[in-house]
Amino acid sequence: MKAKTICKILIILLFFVVVFLLLLDLTCYSLRGTVIKSDKILVLSVDPSEEDFLNKHPGCETIHVQKPEIDRNIYEVGDRVIVKYDGKILDSSPSYIVAKSIKKQ
Repeated sequence: MKAKTICKILIILLFFVVVFLLLLDLTCYSLRGTVIKSDKILVLSVDPSEEDFLNKHPGCETIHVQKPEIDRNIYEVGDRVIVKYDGKILDSSPSYIVAKSIKKQ
């Protein structure tokens, strides 16, 4: 009887962990752009199709992107990329975001 109760509790906890992780992934924002400078920090020219982003953040036609630490990819000027980030844009000069992931298109 005790083992069944523990098993049920573990299943419920596992369910909540999965739901929590899914919600975290759903809160990711994405941004398309073209690499105009590649170093430890990427500089992107934001894709004109990102109208919502550009309207909400005037003056952010170019943005610096801090790459995830685990990202070992090499990005070259001209690469088109999709950046996933948490939605926060750091208001500095220049503006920048911290990427959760970067994928070449």
